[in-house]
Amino acid sequence: MSEPCSNKGRQPASALMTVPGAERAPNLEEAAPYLGGPGEALGRGFGGILFDPAERRYAVEVDARALENRVPDAARGPFSNPAIAPLSRPATEDGG
Repeated sequence: MSEPCSNKGRQPASALMTVPGAERAPNLEEAAPYLGGPGEALGRGFGGILFDPAERRYAVEVDARALENRVPDAARGPFSNPAIAPLSRPATEDGG
């Protein structure tokens, strides 16, 4: 039997938000004003990923504690940002 989720009721450490962009992904300093905080609240390793090509919106990773300062309607979200990991170990050369 599986254990109950230990994160219930806790705010996640990070979330995904979408921000408007132009012909390229906004850098962290360009995205920060939409999120109402400094660039330090944005995930540097994630960057800006094209999320909606029709509307030129980019997904950025944000420290969840900074979300209360976001600009309404400019930054959309938050969206969950679950950890992604393989479901099983990769096969080795000997088949094991």
